[in-house]
Amino acid sequence: MGTDEQALDILSVPHAIKVLLMRSLDAGSHATNKDHGKYAKTFVVTVARAVFWPARHASTIGMRVLEGEVKLKKTFKPSVVFPRFAVRVGQTLFLRLLENSIH
Repeated sequence: MGTDEQALDILSVPHAIKVLLMRSLDAGSHATNKDHGKYAKTFVVTVARAVFWPARHASTIGMRVLEGEVKLKKTFKPSVVFPRFAVRVGQTLFLRLLENSIH
């Protein structure tokens, strides 16, 4: 929501938003720490990507609405933490402004 219609239009283009589902594997004594992912023995891969589209009849003046989904494989495994080893799954959001979108 906002008052700048041009900014709302730029940010609400479906390909301007990128949401990735990432899986990280941590190994070693740090694997169960809150600061996971900051060490050399961390591996990160993208396991899924969200797809967005404009919601029908939901956008109004001052508000843009997108719908979206993340398709997961049936073999998808959730996060798990063991001593000295952790597999975590989480989302990462990127906003991408395209130069040709700005007038």
